[in-house]
Amino acid sequence: MRKEADPGINFFQRYLTIWVLLCMVVGVLLGAFCPGAPGAAGPL
Repeated sequence: MRKEADPGINFFQRYLTIWVLLCMVVGVLLGAFCPGAPGAAGPL
C-alpha cells in the first residue's frame, strides 16, 4: 500500500523556488534599508 503525501507539503514544494527567491529579496532589502538588522539578529 502506498500512502499519499500531505497536500500542504505539495503546495510548499510546488512553490519552493518562489519562496527561496522571496526570502532572498527580503534579506537584501532588509540589509539595504536596515543595515543594523544583521547585528541585532546576531545574538539570536
